[in-house]
Amino acid sequence: MTKTGSDKFFTNLLSNSIKYTNKPGQVILTTQIEKNQLYLSIEDSAPKLSDTDLVTIFKRLYRVKNIPNQAIKGSGLGLSICQNIVEAHQGNIYAEHSNLGGVKVVIMMPL
Repeated sequence: MTKTGSDKFFTNLLSNSIKYTNKPGQVILTTQIEKNQLYLSIEDSAPKLSDTDLVTIFKRLYRVKNIPNQAIKGSGLGLSICQNIVEAHQGNIYAEHSNLGGVKVVIMMPL
C-alpha cells in the first residue's frame, strides 16, 4: 500500500465510525500482530446495523437506510474501495456487531 493509499484507507474507515456513531459515543481502534498477520479492528457504539447490512455495506454504492444520520453525505463507495484494497493485499475485511453496541470492522492482512 502506498502511503497516500493507506492514509485514505484508514481515514475512510475511521471517519465512517465517527460520522455514524451517535454522540456522545465511542470509537476504539485495536491492532494486533499474530502469526505473521496484522489484525486491525475499528469498533463503535450505537447505532447498530442489521445482520444483512453488516454484509451488504461493502457492496459498491450501497448506503444503509433508516439510520439517524441519513443526512450525512456519501456515495456508498468508501467501504467497497477499502475492501478492494484489502483483498488486493491478500487480506480479508468484514463487519460484525460491536460489543459497544454499534459496528466492528475487522481487517486481517498478511505481513
